[in-house]
Amino acid sequence: MKALNYLIIAVVFSISASQAFAQRAIVPVERPTSSQPQSFYVNVSVNHENRIYEEGDLMTVTVESSKSGYLYLLYKDASGSVALLFPNKFHTDNHIGASRKVVIPNSSMSFDLQTMAPFGKEKLQAIVSLNPINTQALSNSGGNLPFQVLNSRQLDSLRNDFSRAIGVVGRNREEGSENDVAEYTMEITTVKKGHVPQRDKKRIFVGICVAKYSDSRIPALPACEKDIVAIGRFFNSSSAVDSDESLVYVNEDVTKEKIRALFYDYLPNHTNPGDEVIIYWTGHGARCADTSGDEKDRFDETLVLYDSKPNDPTTQLIDDDFGRWVQNLSGRKVLFILDTCHSEGMGNRAKALFSNDDDDWDFGFGECSVVKDLGQPNLALIASCAKDEVSLVRANDDMSVMTWYVVDCLKKNPSVNHKELHKKIKSQVFDYVKKEYGIDQNVGIQDEFDSPMILNP
Repeated sequence: MKALNYLIIAVVFSISASQAFAQRAIVPVERPTSSQPQSFYVNVSVNHENRIYEEGDLMTVTVESSKSGYLYLLYKDASGSVALLFPNKFHTDNHIGASRKVVIPNSSMSFDLQTMAPFGKEKLQAIVSLNPINTQALSNSGGNLPFQVLNSRQLDSLRNDFSRAIGVVGRNREEGSENDVAEYTMEITTVKKGHVPQRDKKRIFVGICVAKYSDSRIPALPACEKDIVAIGRFFNSSSAVDSDESLVYVNEDVTKEKIRALFYDYLPNHTNPGDEVIIYWTGHGARCADTSGDEKDRFDETLVLYDSKPNDPTTQLIDDDFGRWVQNLSGRKVLFILDTCHSEGMGNRAKALFSNDDDDWDFGFGECSVVKDLGQPNLALIASCAKDEVSLVRANDDMSVMTWYVVDCLKKNPSVNHKELHKKIKSQVFDYVKKEYGIDQNVGIQDEFDSPMILNP
């Protein structure tokens, strides 16, 4: 039993727009940071999956926040010019509802965001504050533009306001303060006409296994070491992955610092939007009392790390934190295969699939409808069991039940995709566990892919 008890693409409306940028002294927007974890999420997607825009291309930005608040959408172009795209002259009220898509520009905004020189690396940043930021200092600066180009004084004012809002979080979070700021930043590449870089899509496999723990009170899981050997061997030999850049983390390697570095450094730097990432995790999963007050069922799900402590969720990988980490893979096509207890609770439709109520589930990428897609639609999860179930190992302890059937299916069914894999193994896992242990184990799927992922091409 595997449960642990206890912007800017250059923005164009007329020739005068580029002249307006040249006439102002602009400094970059600094990214808001806080030692406190964000208590909610804001996600951003754009209409080019690879985030590369060629001269003349039009950009559309979609923003969602898991809580209602006030949206500030900024873009820094390759020259360092910064524009406040939202709010704008066509939409001055920047309050947005929870889990509601805001599209910029939309049909009510009589302008386009069109790519033009200067070209290079650019930044798109969405910041949502639960309380409005004083934007009086930003007024009357747009001229004839439908949005505002910010000078250094205005940027400093905006920066200070966000810093104060973040500071309030640190002082008042224990008192249940609602003050908070969440942000999401993505990099955009703009190029001259006919200069879109050509490259092959990459596929990376990451295997994570925790079969033993530094704390002797946490039971070892010898079967998990066999899991990672079997599934790692398959994906690195039979699934078109780039084996030179694929990684396997086992036992002592699975600490919070190392897994955080995986999602903040290695994967973002070794993959690009449009690439495919397959992440497999086997080990203990757990549940704990909701740590941030945002779970309708009053539980957080966690992944138990090598150096975790029993009954101490702060030493485990809580779904809220993990979800924010995974946002760094926005734009990639990401498949999670989780063989841990309560694993479907790491997704965003668990209760809709496995119960009669309609509460949202969680995982950071599933805590609410906005977080489920990590700022992009191409994410899927195959979970070994429902959020209130445990994930079992085979009777002879040779492998975990779901992983055994996953590997067996992949070997026997060339060109099987992730949806077909789930369909084939779901009844096999359920029947085996029912026969051997007399309980239920329901393999679940969350599927946000725009097209199926072939696992063994």
